[in-house]
Amino acid sequence: PCGRMGCRPTLRFAEMVSDCEEREHLIEVRMQYFAEVQPCESVSSKTSDSELWSILRRLQANNVTILEVISTVSQLRTITEIMEELQFNVYALIGPARVFRSDFAEAVESGWWQGSYILDSTPWLPNSNRNPGNFSNMTSQ
Repeated sequence: PCGRMGCRPTLRFAEMVSDCEEREHLIEVRMQYFAEVQPCESVSSKTSDSELWSILRRLQANNVTILEVISTVSQLRTITEIMEELQFNVYALIGPARVFRSDFAEAVESGWWQGSYILDSTPWLPNSNRNPGNFSNMTSQ
């Protein structure tokens, strides 16, 4: 999907998290890397499946290509199932920073093959490794 101008024009970011206000400070940073950043979608363990359907339809209509979901493994499974039914195909689905927890790994090993396509985010801490990332060539500095 990348053309003469690179991939950035096709990258439309959205996130589904429990506390949107806590992540507002990231908007400016994200605008450097994505052509468009959608308003944050607030979800919690109490968000109904019908609400998830509505949110995902809206994101699909807005041509979101990168979706970050910070949620429980159970809700992440529901979200991937809804996306599959909607035929909502993003370039990347980023799961919670705890994707590699045992319950996530158990779900994948038990047949939830969609989970193997979810990317994990890695938090950068000031005292973390100063080597640049393999993909981004960025550091936490």
